[in-house]
Amino acid sequence: PRRAWREVRHVGAGGSGGRGEPYQPGDGLMLCVDAARFLPPNVTITRIVGRVISAAGELLAPEFIVHARLDSLAFSPRYHARQRFATGRWSNATAVALLQIETIERGTSQQRTVGYVVFPLFVDPDTGEPPSSAGARGYRLREGGYQVPVYAANAGAGSGFSLAELSSRPKLPCASVLVRALVASRADMPANKLVPQYEDGAYDSDATAPTAVERRLFAQRLARPGPPVREAMLELARATFAPGVLSGMTERDLERWMAKRLERPQFANDRPLNYRRSDPYVPDLGFHVAVDACARLSKTAFHVAVQSLFPPGTFYASKASDDVVFTQQPDVGSSLVAPRWRDSFHPRQHVIYEPNLVAIVDVRALGGRSAAPIGWALLPIFEDGSEYIASGAFQLPLFQGPVPLPLMQDLVKAQAEGKGVNETVQGWLDAKKVKFTADKSSVFVRLLEDQRLGMLPEPAGPGTSGVAFPPYVGEKLKPQFLKKSTGKPYAKVIPRGVLADDWISENNAMMAASMGLPFVRGAGAFRMGTGAGGDGGNSLDDDYSDSYSERG
Repeated sequence: PRRAWREVRHVGAGGSGGRGEPYQPGDGLMLCVDAARFLPPNVTITRIVGRVISAAGELLAPEFIVHARLDSLAFSPRYHARQRFATGRWSNATAVALLQIETIERGTSQQRTVGYVVFPLFVDPDTGEPPSSAGARGYRLREGGYQVPVYAANAGAGSGFSLAELSSRPKLPCASVLVRALVASRADMPANKLVPQYEDGAYDSDATAPTAVERRLFAQRLARPGPPVREAMLELARATFAPGVLSGMTERDLERWMAKRLERPQFANDRPLNYRRSDPYVPDLGFHVAVDACARLSKTAFHVAVQSLFPPGTFYASKASDDVVFTQQPDVGSSLVAPRWRDSFHPRQHVIYEPNLVAIVDVRALGGRSAAPIGWALLPIFEDGSEYIASGAFQLPLFQGPVPLPLMQDLVKAQAEGKGVNETVQGWLDAKKVKFTADKSSVFVRLLEDQRLGMLPEPAGPGTSGVAFPPYVGEKLKPQFLKKSTGKPYAKVIPRGVLADDWISENNAMMAASMGLPFVRGAGAFRMGTGAGGDGGNSLDDDYSDSYSERG
């Protein structure tokens, strides 16, 4: 919808083509921070901390702070702030406005960083890009209005992090900030003093062209614009002050309190907003699961990871395969005992909320024509006691043997008793109903709600930062799961003269036939099952299988 995003290009004299006269450092400039749009729904009151820095990270101007206007909406606040800079003092063509959005997080009432905006102030007219050197000549001011994306915050980031690293981070879906850059001599013209309406098309939106995920999400964002900032402020104040004290405070008193409340504690590192708590689960949009890698597998063989949901778990009861997919794109450079897969995320839509819903990851090894069970793991889909997806990257331990469907029924009983998945698994371990594999094998997975698809772009694997173990893996056991896997790579066992893609396809076909799953040759990536049975007529002979399968 045009109200959500409007396509506008080349606004202002310094647009992406660098039109207009060369900028003179003595001219000075005015940076207008007009508004934010579609911030995550777990923000309340917000402020923007602004800095102007060089590409090398040098601070060029004093920090400035602007607060959301009380009569605007919390999720799309207006700031209407104008900051004047005497650029002759720094005369640096690589100057960048770095804006840090901060909030008091809904649900925790803690100070959090929502994200960052990077806005280069100048452009090289020949390249349409920011100047590459501080002493560049003939550059232009990016004069006019711009809609710029918001990059995700990371724990521990601060003013010393690199702009290149920041700009490589995932963008917050739908979120943006509206800014204008004006030559100081024109900033006080009546037309420039007025803050444009977004619908007027005053902001170049080239940097925020919506993804497919954002197009799906815009309708929700428009339907839930959030409370006024004033109401968000009062809600926080009611939790802080006694009614008698609050009733005696003027609006100016509350504004001063809001500014103080948003101050970051001294010496505190940035703490990012809990993006997992941004959007409750929406079944029509669903979630996505990626099975990226395994480590320390016991067999030197061709492996796949089968992914299905419980409930229903019908794959293990009747071989019906409506919700079953398996990895089909191994990285041939990875080890047979530590495979990496390139299938990435598989979507799961229209799945009804169940507190103890899990994805079962069932690792199988091909021996001859059979898919032998190696181990299985459980990925809880929801955070305990909530309807929020438990998104993130995880290293899940594999349990021995085939998936025991009767044991899975314990999850249903536990749900009725108010117990979560991890608590139930811990009970299995304590009762010795399940055991970790002898080699301490594990599988690396990612889970993400549809609303944030794109925010976990890097596959999980050994050495990947931010990968978490489930709580039932104690600190003493973690080093055993973290031991490095070494072994023969897939590429070394592909018969001479056979294309890697053909070899992979044939082995996937044998795996599918053994498990009673359909397989479409050449389809690549995950393939949804549609019924029992398999492509048994397209398998390779046993000798071909034996050329890479080492039995021990």
